[in-house]
Amino acid sequence: MDGKDRDIISLLESREAMLRLFDEVFFEYDADRDVICFFNTGSSFLNEGEVLFSKLLARFSDQIDPEDRPALDEFASALRERKNAFTVVVPANLLYDEESFATTLIRGEIKRFQSGKKVTVGRIHLMRMSDSRNTQSLSYDPLTEVVGKKDISRLARHLIDELHAGNTTIAIVDIDYFKHVNDFYGHMFGDQVLKTVAGILKHEIAEGGTVGRIGGDEFFVIFHNISERNNLRDYLHRIRTAVAKAFPDKGPQGDKPISLSIGTATFPLHAPDYETLFMIADYCLYLAKEKGRNRFIMYNPEKHASFEEIRKMKEEGSGSMVVTGRDDLPPGDVLTQMWFMYLYGERPSAGALLRNFAERFHIPFIMAYRISPAKMLACAGKQEEEAQKIPDSLFELLKPEVYEFRSRNNGLLICNNVNTLPKEMIREKEKLLSLELISFILIPCTDPEGKDFVLSFLSFHKNLVWNESHFIYYRLFADLLSRYKIEEIS
Repeated sequence: MDGKDRDIISLLESREAMLRLFDEVFFEYDADRDVICFFNTGSSFLNEGEVLFSKLLARFSDQIDPEDRPALDEFASALRERKNAFTVVVPANLLYDEESFATTLIRGEIKRFQSGKKVTVGRIHLMRMSDSRNTQSLSYDPLTEVVGKKDISRLARHLIDELHAGNTTIAIVDIDYFKHVNDFYGHMFGDQVLKTVAGILKHEIAEGGTVGRIGGDEFFVIFHNISERNNLRDYLHRIRTAVAKAFPDKGPQGDKPISLSIGTATFPLHAPDYETLFMIADYCLYLAKEKGRNRFIMYNPEKHASFEEIRKMKEEGSGSMVVTGRDDLPPGDVLTQMWFMYLYGERPSAGALLRNFAERFHIPFIMAYRISPAKMLACAGKQEEEAQKIPDSLFELLKPEVYEFRSRNNGLLICNNVNTLPKEMIREKEKLLSLELISFILIPCTDPEGKDFVLSFLSFHKNLVWNESHFIYYRLFADLLSRYKIEEIS
C-alpha cells in the first residue's frame, strides 16, 4: 500500500468518524440499479451497505399505518424520478422502536459525478414529539380544530430555520370581506364559515401539509415538499373552488360566493429564513387583495418586488403598502398608521392612500376631482372601472355648494340615495341616475397652495347607507389628503 492509498483510507476513516457525530442516517441511491446504500446506521433497524430499494419500501410499509403510506410513495417517486431536491415528512418513526420520536424527515438531492453518472444522496432525520408536527405535540384552535397560532408558527420556523427542509411552502389564507359576513349574517354564521373553511383546507391538503389559524379570519398552511408550481397551483385552485361551492351566495354582494385571498412563498427558493419567507407570503396576500381579492398570488421574483424591496415597503410604508395588518384592523388604527407614515415615515403617495382607504373602509369608489377646470385627479376602489365612463359633466353635477342642505357639522355632504333628492333637484337627480350613481359623500378640500378640490365617496348601481360611525374617519382622511398639492394627487 503506497502513501496515496493510505491518505485515501485516512480520509475515509475521518469522514466516517465525522458522520458518527450526527444522530442521522445517510444514504445514496442509484436509480439505474434501484439500489440504496446506507451509512451511519448505528442502532437503527437499517444495516449499513446496499439493499434493493423495493425491499426497503416493503419493510417501511409494514412499519407505518396505511393512512401514512402516501408519504412513503412520495419518497419512492422522488428517488425513482430523480428529482433534483426533495423533502418528505413521514408521520412515523422509520428507524427505531422509540415513541419519543414521532416523525421522520427525509431530504435528498441529485449529485453528478465527473463521469456523468447521477445518484441521489440524502439523510434521514428523526423529529422528537416536542418538535415534530405530530398531533399530540401541538395545541389546536378550539373553534376550527386546526393548529393554533403559536404552534403553527413554531412548526414553520422549526422546519425552515432549524431543519432547513427544502421545498417548504407557506400560504397565508384570508377570507374575503369576513367582517361583512359577521355583520350581515351574524357571528354564529361567521363561526360556521370559519369551521367550514378550516375543514376544506384540512381535506384538500391532507398529508401534503399542516393547517393552522393565525387570526380571526386568517389561516396559515405549511406545504411539505412542494417542488412544482403547478402542484401548488392545483392545491390552491381546489381550495378556492370548494369554498365557493360551500357558500355560493354569501359574499359581499349577496349573489356572489364567499372567496379567499391567498399569498404563498417557498423556502429556500424565495427566502433564506422563516421571517423573510413570511414577509414575502404576506406581501403576496396583500397583492391578491389589492388586485380585487378572490385569487391567489404565488411569489415570483421576476414579476414581483424583491424581498429587499418588500422589506423596505414594510419598514418605510413606501409604494402601495401604507397600512399593514389584518382586515379587521380598527378604523382608528388605519388612520393612525396613515398619518404616522405621512408625518414620520417615507411619505406615501396620494394614490396609495386612496387605494388603502378604499380597501380598508370597503368604499366602492373614491374619487378626487376639481370642478374648475373639470378634471379627475385620482380614483380607487372596487368600482374603479367606472372611471372610464365618467363624463366631465359629473364634476359640475357634484358641486358641493349644490348639496349644502345635506351638510353635517363635520363638513361632509351626504346622500344615501339620489332618489331622495328634493323635487327642485329633478334635473340633477335624472342626470345622476342616468350614470347609475346612487349614493355619494362629498368633502370640500383645499390643497396647501389654496386650490380647491373635492374628495368624493361614490356607489354606482347600488344604494349604500353610509356608516355614520366612520364619518369622523372620512373627515380625517380628507384632512390628510389636503396636505398634498393638486399636482401630487393627480
